[in-house]
Amino acid sequence: MNTPKERLEKARFEFGKRLESIRKQRGMRQVDLADAMGVSKDSVTRWENGLREPRLSDIEKLSSILSTSIAYLLGRPEIINLVSDPASNVHIPGADYDLVKLPVLSIENVVCAGDGYSLEYVESEIDGYEYISRADLGPIDEHNKPFIVRVEGDSMAEAGIPDGSRVAINPAATINDGESALVCYGLNKERAIKWVYWQTDGSVKIRSSNPRYEPRVFTKEDRELGFFCTVGRVMQVITKPLKG
Repeated sequence: MNTPKERLEKARFEFGKRLESIRKQRGMRQVDLADAMGVSKDSVTRWENGLREPRLSDIEKLSSILSTSIAYLLGRPEIINLVSDPASNVHIPGADYDLVKLPVLSIENVVCAGDGYSLEYVESEIDGYEYISRADLGPIDEHNKPFIVRVEGDSMAEAGIPDGSRVAINPAATINDGESALVCYGLNKERAIKWVYWQTDGSVKIRSSNPRYEPRVFTKEDRELGFFCTVGRVMQVITKPLKG
């Protein structure tokens, strides 16, 4: 019987051959794919030679650039059939991918509350599902699960979160100073992705990466009255490559 190391090496080799095949079918050189991915040509070479396995976020970008599916690249066409089951997670034997299926929501449909959001409440507003590597999500609370929101606006573009991107939000992850998080604030419960800074007096400052937007500070009393709360930390950003 093959050892776990041998199975992993085989999975890497087979992934590399599929990647090389679809790249050549698309008429791309390794350097072309590397430029589109924003990585070095050596990275693409190592992937295709089975010497290194890309992260799931890289596989998602590869599938978009090469106009193929994650299922094809991973050699697991059957995972496509799991899309109809919102509760399903996917573990791919022989490779270090443990995929978690997350609902995609518009940011307006995220319920701002201390105990997170309810999937039952927003079920009709879910706009599909996406698979994210469990390793990229951090600790998961089964009663307050991660989800994905679509971002609108340029307030966090300089932080690598451009308009139109999708971000994975984890309510169970700790939000440290300067980290990006989905926050809810004000009388109208506005929702936005911001950098969060905790102050020693119990207040909190939120800031955009775009200098056109002024920082805002919420006092300890504001927080106690429900005028500010964090929904969850940004764990991963999913974007489409731009044309030159």
